[in-house]
Amino acid sequence: MRTRISRLGLFAVLLTAALSISIFSSCKEKDENPTTPKPTPQLEFSEWKLTKFVDVQNQTSIAPNPTDEGCFFLRFELNKRIFIRSSSNNIFGDYIINPETSYFKFENLEGTEVGEVGDGYLFMEGINNTRAYSISDTILKLYYNNKQNYLEFEKRIPITN
Repeated sequence: MRTRISRLGLFAVLLTAALSISIFSSCKEKDENPTTPKPTPQLEFSEWKLTKFVDVQNQTSIAPNPTDEGCFFLRFELNKRIFIRSSSNNIFGDYIINPETSYFKFENLEGTEVGEVGDGYLFMEGINNTRAYSISDTILKLYYNNKQNYLEFEKRIPITN
């Protein structure tokens, strides 16, 4: 009888220890809750310079022409407003972003209508057809053509035009 009580006591101690370990390990701080929405990337008040046009399927890229610092950049402004500078034109409008689905689109674009030079038309094709994005601290990719192509931008300190 005494052995049985000892065994029951030992079993109770082991069970308590196992449950304690289980409870403590499940209480780790995690941010893996699938219902927690992804944060919206901080784009407001940031400026991005186009560094290359990328063809995903062929794994090739080209640098934009002209290379002037005043060409091919995006300036994200307050309230999801955007200022775009192509090779020749200033464009204003809005953007829609959904971090959950990586959806991105420019809307209500208006601006000057001077003929583009160099890769200006290719740039505007990408801008007008952007439907997805990826972003890191210093790189923004805007995907178009069913993610077969993207415009790659580097973050920069805003300049004044």
